Amino acid sequence: MSSVVLRGRANEMALVVSAMRHVVETGRSALVLVQGVPGIGKSALLGSAIEQMEEAGFQVGVSKVDEVEQIALGAPLLLALRSGEKPLVDRALFESLEPVYDRYIWLLERIAVILEDLAGTAPVVVAIDDIHWADRLTGFALRTLPSRLANSQIVWLLSSRLSNHDVVDEVVTAAGDSVAVTRLVLDPLTEEDIDELAGDRLGAAPVEAVRTVLRGVGGNPFWAVQQLDKLARRRPGASVDGGPPAVLSVGVTLTDLSEETLDLVRVVSVWGRTLSYVDAAGLLNQPVPTVSIAVREAEDNGLLDVDGLGVSMPHDLIREAVYADTPLATRLRWHRVCARYLSSIDVTGVAAAAHYRVLAKFGDLEAADALMRAADSSANGIPDQAADLAVQAFGLVPSDHPRWLEIGHAALELLVRVQREPDAVAVADRLIDRAPDEDTMARLQVLAGRALWETGDCRQMERRSDSALKLPNVTRTTRAQLHAVRALAATRTDSALTADDQGTFALREGRDVGDEFTIRVSLLALAEAARNAGRHQVVYDRLVEVHRTSDVVYRAEEVRALQHLDRYPEADALLADIRHGANNDFENVLPNVMWAQIWQDHNLGRFEAAVSAARSLLRVAEQLGNYMLELNARMILCAVAVYRGDLADARAVLDPLETRRESRDSFRATRLRAIEAWLDAEEGNLDASVRVLQPLLATAGDGCHAWPWSPPWMRAFVKIGIAAGSAVVVDTATGLAVTAAERNPGVMTLQGVVAQIRGLAGGDVACLEQAVTLLRKAPRPLLLADALGDLGEMYLATAQRALGVQAVQEAVDRFESLGAVGRAAPLRQVLVRNGARRPDKAPTPLQPPRTLPSLTAAEMRVARVVASGHSSQSAAAQLNVSVNTVNSHLRSIFMKLDVRSRVQLANLLHERDATMRQGLPGRGRGGTTAL
Repeated sequence: MSSVVLRGRANEMALVVSAMRHVVETGRSALVLVQGVPGIGKSALLGSAIEQMEEAGFQVGVSKVDEVEQIALGAPLLLALRSGEKPLVDRALFESLEPVYDRYIWLLERIAVILEDLAGTAPVVVAIDDIHWADRLTGFALRTLPSRLANSQIVWLLSSRLSNHDVVDEVVTAAGDSVAVTRLVLDPLTEEDIDELAGDRLGAAPVEAVRTVLRGVGGNPFWAVQQLDKLARRRPGASVDGGPPAVLSVGVTLTDLSEETLDLVRVVSVWGRTLSYVDAAGLLNQPVPTVSIAVREAEDNGLLDVDGLGVSMPHDLIREAVYADTPLATRLRWHRVCARYLSSIDVTGVAAAAHYRVLAKFGDLEAADALMRAADSSANGIPDQAADLAVQAFGLVPSDHPRWLEIGHAALELLVRVQREPDAVAVADRLIDRAPDEDTMARLQVLAGRALWETGDCRQMERRSDSALKLPNVTRTTRAQLHAVRALAATRTDSALTADDQGTFALREGRDVGDEFTIRVSLLALAEAARNAGRHQVVYDRLVEVHRTSDVVYRAEEVRALQHLDRYPEADALLADIRHGANNDFENVLPNVMWAQIWQDHNLGRFEAAVSAARSLLRVAEQLGNYMLELNARMILCAVAVYRGDLADARAVLDPLETRRESRDSFRATRLRAIEAWLDAEEGNLDASVRVLQPLLATAGDGCHAWPWSPPWMRAFVKIGIAAGSAVVVDTATGLAVTAAERNPGVMTLQGVVAQIRGLAGGDVACLEQAVTLLRKAPRPLLLADALGDLGEMYLATAQRALGVQAVQEAVDRFESLGAVGRAAPLRQVLVRNGARRPDKAPTPLQPPRTLPSLTAAEMRVARVVASGHSSQSAAAQLNVSVNTVNSHLRSIFMKLDVRSRVQLANLLHERDATMRQGLPGRGRGGTTAL
């Protein structure tokens, strides 16, 4: 049992113990949230719960969020990994997180793997106090990790003030149904509980006078303890004063302290966390022995706690009371002292920025420089925070100050880099209005153009570029950059031919002046123009050329180009290379890589992996506020739901996009309207589908959009046109498919789709036979199964029953092996109608199979070793590879097999081995062994 006597919280502790037992008995996570007003006993409850869990064999990680240190990104979670005498991770493993600290999605994935490994050996508790002050990274972690680790033995034990609902509500909502949630709100203690607490503190039952004093604390245990300590320190013979505690009820007033001690206490309240003796001496400009004397006086008066790390306030309420009691001018002076001291020991300026944000006033250039330094340091890790710091820094500088343009330009570049487009354009316009010369004005328009590209406002990009190009006093380099930005805008506003011409001119100018930015943006414009024209090889070649001429890479875009060329093995290899290299020099493009990986898995029929990654991408997209990433994630989730026959779920996935402002944008809405038209048809509303498709397809080949050149679209739209009797839809979609195939000779998928479309539109069996032959050579299994179904039905319609049944049966088998039971169901009915299958024999798998052949040889070796009980560290040692390599393979294995824990992986391997020993066929297609 716990060594701490916790009065009045028996019911709450029983619920915590119940959550603990749930984790042990089920092997699944639990989330316990403790809320209450300051001083009500949240920390005490956490402490007692942690003691019980330690006694029960839990591995424990504990930390507390500091109000002042919110800018120390992820510190509470990271400190939880290294807290206590037996930290969750050793120093070497903890230090391995450093290379990805500024790439927060990878950092959280690493932490997830670490916690999963630990939970595989013994249950874990991660306890974080005061999450209402959590920084963005810690908040993001608490929203993502509990559900990510739902199948691991982890208790997430969190506390928050009652008045701060936002963080707690977000954590609970994100956990969803995957994690058992216990939410406790602590009420004031009863009078009997307070009396028992007094007896614990005094060693005897309180006398009536003491009880009278304690009635004034309103059931708040912290203030009760403070009053008891005050009584314990009173002079012999002194009377017991009644009434509620004062604003600062700590036994003395601050004016009773010596000047040195008063300064120390105030510095600690401003510092906001544990202050080491060395740091205290540096801040106070006093030798350590002098500081030690002040520490003893403050400790004797109940104002400071002392431990091996340094000094801190006994409770947040005391720190807040001391802070509020300190005159404003004195407070700000100490904040500046703390800020300057931290700047001297931390070149990033991130820690100092917390203090500069408090003290900064208009015209404070010291604060502006510090905030810009911190913004630059945190741009890769937490882009939203970096943007806020940059905007605040620029806002501190008077427009007539000599450095206004310099700091504004730095803020603008950072805002563009972190994709805070509205702020970037607003800052650019302020700078343009006061630009000292025309070349500066033009360079600012280039930066504004980069921001507008991300927003999709290419018409404004054109207007700004054209206006700047008319200025006479613009250097040739700046003019070349404007032409490049203008060419990029043309890929969304003009024909692909026009955009290509403009990009070619800008590229020539960029090479003549030797400007890397112009060359890179021109090549990107040429790639986009080629993509809009459906020339996939040209897209790939242009992106590779960017690689050769610039440090900037577009790896995700390369993957997508390879996919459109049917070069899926190369795309898989490139994706694997990106994942494996992420620990070293990976650029902050993980969301884009996830997007490319999702389409890879979708197109190859790895639906479970695609869905799992799409859900992760959706969380990231919502966190970043990136509409296009969200659209891609929802499109995949919708498509897979349709394949599985769950149209209601497919519609629910798309519904949230309808209220988004971006969904009304003519360019960005096009793909959304396309998939909605497809879903309308799937739901049987052909008229609504055709009403959307006719105008959509009429402009699909105008060279401003890339989506028409993706193979499945036109096949689906031709089928809709045939079913609805719309010759316009059929003819237009067919023409687009034929153009795509002509522009990409040798791409079997495109050739096969054209043959399939011609066979459907013309009732031509020979074309459908050719389609099946071509698609057997292509890598996309869903398209082959679809063509087999069409061919089989046409055979049956032309009285070729044997061939028809054979083709339909193969289509059913292929669809079911992929988990596309929604596509298999109507074909099973075709077999039933033709006497080839009884309804009661139709297989109805609830979950799609997960095949071991999808694992590479290296992944299979890792799966075997980990499933046998090894941690990532011991598996790495046995396989003679790095821990990072093991974890990278595990991510891929979990994605491919749709498992969430090592236990699930072990069970699947055991099931597969048992099936093979019995000589039974697996559940995969063609009798191959499958999971």
